Amino acid sequence: MKKPGGASYRGFLSHMFDDVVAQLTPAEKNVLAAVIGKKPPPVEPFHSTAPKGPGRSWQLDEAAALARTSLRGRSFQSGRNLFHAASCAACHHFAGEGGSGGPDLTSLGNKFSARDVLESILEPSKVVSDQLRRRGC
Repeated sequence: MKKPGGASYRGFLSHMFDDVVAQLTPAEKNVLAAVIGKKPPPVEPFHSTAPKGPGRSWQLDEAAALARTSLRGRSFQSGRNLFHAASCAACHHFAGEGGSGGPDLTSLGNKFSARDVLESILEPSKVVSDQLRRRGC
């Protein structure tokens, strides 16, 4: 499924479909039997590759300064790969992929500044929601 939405989007569609089917008459169910019996195809897992380079120990001010300049020309596929390779996807959901233990990051850029996001990446334990502490992610 290549639609936008949070971690619960696929389940929401499934429940909506089930609710509609429950309202059908037996005759309608008979006509739509081929469609009703179909399940959506499974989501293919993303296979990441190891990030390149020795990396570096980023400091918040240094990373924030870089983010303020220009992020044009960046590669969505490289970011997607890093999201999976760094195990962010184990807990977080983004653009239809990942887990559901941590916050959905799909609309993060609409809610927080680049500095806030970088701080959460570089210092992930600095601020943790009470809801997430109970989940163990």
